[in-house]
Amino acid sequence: MKTEVQMKMAKASKQDIDAAVELVSVLGDIDKGYYPSTPDAEDPDEPTFFDADDSEHLRAFYNRVKGCLDAAPGGMFRVVWGFSMIMSNDMVDPDLDYLAFHPRITAALARPPVELSSLAYPSEMTPELRHVLGMMCFQLARFAHLFRSVGADIKSRAEDEQAYCLHWLIKHVLAHGAEWADYAEADLAAARAKIVAQQEQTK
Repeated sequence: MKTEVQMKMAKASKQDIDAAVELVSVLGDIDKGYYPSTPDAEDPDEPTFFDADDSEHLRAFYNRVKGCLDAAPGGMFRVVWGFSMIMSNDMVDPDLDYLAFHPRITAALARPPVELSSLAYPSEMTPELRHVLGMMCFQLARFAHLFRSVGADIKSRAEDEQAYCLHWLIKHVLAHGAEWADYAEADLAAARAKIVAQQEQTK
């Protein structure tokens, strides 16, 4: 019997991203032949160009790289593999050379809302309802936490989080049938975008 294991990828923090950007800057200097100078350094004797045969230059390069890694332990893993997971989970348009939502998400966001008062609960269980109703509390908790962070009134008890998320997902199943997941993902994408906007405002 095949066992399906679900794993969650830790999200990169601002500290992780800052360290990754600094590391890219160091590698960029080396790639262009420049000495990996220390940020804000004012040493007039610091070399301009990098000499790969000079042991002191190699030590300075090592120290700069190690400093980036030490500034955010595990951060490079979270940045690289976190983005890899985003790219491999149909969140980003694979056909563009810049970042944009996947077409299924943009299509779901563009569709007009359904009049929820007209929804009818089926007398027979559908595959979509079976999938949603079979979700466990721990699967739904991350959605509840995301919606709570953008203002949803959800109590912290597991049963309250489960009830909120099941209500949310069932409405999409009733309104959109087999395409329910696309609409749910659009809601999640909108919530994440709102968080990013809020973070930008606080900088």
